[in-house]
Amino acid sequence: MNKVFLIGRVGKNPEMRIYEGGNKKAWITLATSKRYKQDGNLIEKTEWHFVVFWGGLADWCYENLKKGDLLFIEGEITYYGKSKEAQIIARNVKRLIKKINDTQESLDETPNLNQEPLEGDLPEDLPF
Repeated sequence: MNKVFLIGRVGKNPEMRIYEGGNKKAWITLATSKRYKQDGNLIEKTEWHFVVFWGGLADWCYENLKKGDLLFIEGEITYYGKSKEAQIIARNVKRLIKKINDTQESLDETPNLNQEPLEGDLPEDLPF
């Protein structure tokens, strides 16, 4: 099973592309951080993730997300291009905190736009 859960901050405002036939793709960069102690010093390591949204979720992302928003993302990891760079295909997103003019506002908001896995994504002989 290919499933990933991330909590992080949007690195820059979303971008969108509309393909022939009307398919929409939006994407963001998402920063996740990890803190740990090493030799008595507190170390913070930030990882950047490329997250892709399709269809209605792409519309919602492009219209509602801004740099600095704190998100929970559920999706799957895929690899693309010659260099096999990783990307996260988002299936569900929840904005946890919205950044407004350098202040933060907690939200209890989830777009009802869960993206179902594409046909053939899951084998039919799963044991559960």
